[in-house]
Amino acid sequence: MLKTQKPSWPVWDEPALQELLPKALLPGQISTKPRQALLDYALWHGQTGWVFNLAEASRFEPAVQLAQAVQTIDGPNPATIRYETPKAYAARIEAARASAAHFLVKKLEAVAERQHQPYVSRNFKELLRQCDQFGPDHRTYFNATPLMLAAKCGNVALVQALLERGADPLVRDHYGHSAWDYALERFLDAPNPGAYAHHLDALYPLLSPPVIDVQTGHRLVRLERHQGEYWLFGLMLASYKKLYSQAVPQPQIQRNLRGFCADLLRRNAEHLPASVLAPERTRRTYFNGVLARAEVHSNYQPSRQLWLRTRNGYYVINPELQLRAHHSGNWLPWTQWLNQALVFNGCGIKPNPALARLNVAS
Repeated sequence: MLKTQKPSWPVWDEPALQELLPKALLPGQISTKPRQALLDYALWHGQTGWVFNLAEASRFEPAVQLAQAVQTIDGPNPATIRYETPKAYAARIEAARASAAHFLVKKLEAVAERQHQPYVSRNFKELLRQCDQFGPDHRTYFNATPLMLAAKCGNVALVQALLERGADPLVRDHYGHSAWDYALERFLDAPNPGAYAHHLDALYPLLSPPVIDVQTGHRLVRLERHQGEYWLFGLMLASYKKLYSQAVPQPQIQRNLRGFCADLLRRNAEHLPASVLAPERTRRTYFNGVLARAEVHSNYQPSRQLWLRTRNGYYVINPELQLRAHHSGNWLPWTQWLNQALVFNGCGIKPNPALARLNVAS
């Protein structure tokens, strides 16, 4: 086996992030470097709690501007102006939110473009050379592998070339995301999902795991691609990191605090290729049916018990559920697989003490 070298750039995995946080959030911190590094990390991963922390801890101006934009989009409405008509008030609110959303999107795109730029090109000889030098699964700046970024950019030719070089599609980052999760997350967040959907048609058979093995109450459950539960559970895995984020299209934090619902999981479903999800399975009634039948207390047979209903139409992943790591075969609690503690920290979410057993936020 050829010896590979260590990349020269910093890799913001969880240990590096934990070392960065106290430096970046030090009250009165005047050094731009750690604050900008944390802001870029927060925007890339959609962890808006750290944006607010940066704005409050040291009045870091880029973070202050972003925090103000997020508050305009998703915060309480401002007071009316004297003599302002209801129509004028509504128009003012709509214009302010549109302007703030445009500003936020531009900032998100700027961070993403810097990471995506090498992976959208048809000429990727330099990337393949790096894989020869550092290994096919080496980590890039935000701890993604080249395959993850190629999948996110929808560069099917590069994905195929990386797979031929031995890239592993089942490797995960520190949020539990594989290359397929990166592709799926991009589709779910896309403002123009139709333009990205055709990439999923090619990437689905190449990157999605053939099976997902889970354990609930010491029962082994194998989810396969043809099953509705496979698709919905995969959506939950890909969506969890940004479930409480305000850096997504149409944030719904208060709704999402209750758990997953059909409307959240169905976003952009009408644009999915039939090879990925049959048209009849994109309907809301189908999603609700699968959610109901795989619930812990469902009478449906076989009972897969993948999630628990918190209220009508809302579900959280079964607190007892574990996933089997593809390489080691070890079983991991889903909260560890998806790094719930880091997600809560990054989005400024606290566990609900009354529902701690269910791993529900508040």
